Formats: sequence, structure tokens, C-alpha cells
Amino acid sequence: MIPHDDPTRVPTYAVLDDQSTDVFVTDALLEKINTGGPQISLEVNTIVGVNSIHTRKVSGLCVRDVEGRHQPMKVNHAYSREDIPADKNDIATPKIAHQIAHHIHYRPDVEIGMLIGRNVPTAFQPLNIIYGIEDEPWA
Repeated sequence: MIPHDDPTRVPTYAVLDDQSTDVFVTDALLEKINTGGPQISLEVNTIVGVNSIHTRKVSGLCVRDVEGRHQPMKVNHAYSREDIPADKNDIATPKIAHQIAHHIHYRPDVEIGMLIGRNVPTAFQPLNIIYGIEDEPWA
């Protein structure tokens, strides 16, 4: 992720959540790119009900692939969170990743710093689908 008007780049894993309508970014990631925004109160609707959270609304972010082979995706706005409710155990371990050729680029030192919702539809468009054999993950 990078600020739109700044060459600062910070690698992070992002969770694609087609049931979320917005983008959420960890406070730690925002600190790394020295970006912030105004404090707001946000109502979050989930299957268990509606919660009001205090967050920062940030603007001017871009997301791009690590190799820089594709155009950056602009994120009109995102909301800060202390953490992203995702489990690094869902990312293939290096041992598993190296056994599955299309997962070989896993970096255990990179955190999950973003949840991308459907307000960034380009993020959900597959560029390529790589299938594993039966019962293997796909990418």
C-alpha cells in the first residue's frame, strides 16, 4: 500500500472481503506510511448486529501488487482499525507454499494490514487463476 501522492511503499497482505462495503487498514500500517485522517464514529453492521466504532477516515491511498506489474488501485477512503480480523494461519506456511509452486512467494515477515471491501471492485477481478490439484488451494 502506498499513499497516492507519496513514493513510500509498505508491503502488506490484504484480505478480500466481498461482504464488506469498505476498506479497513490497521493503525500500524497507517503509522508506517505516515498517514492519518479525522476521527469519526462509524456504524458497522454485521451478522451479530450493529456496532458503533471510533475510527479514522483516511483518503488518498493506493494499492498495487508487489512486483508492480499492474496499475495501482486507488482507494477513495478507508477506515482505521487496531487489527484486521484475519488469521495468518490461513496463509500457507513457507513449507506448504514451497510445495505448491503458485504460492512460493509467501513472506512470513509481512503482516495482514488491510481488508478490501467491494467498494474497490478492481481488487476482485482475477488477473489469472492458478488451480492446484484436487484438495490444494488455488491462487
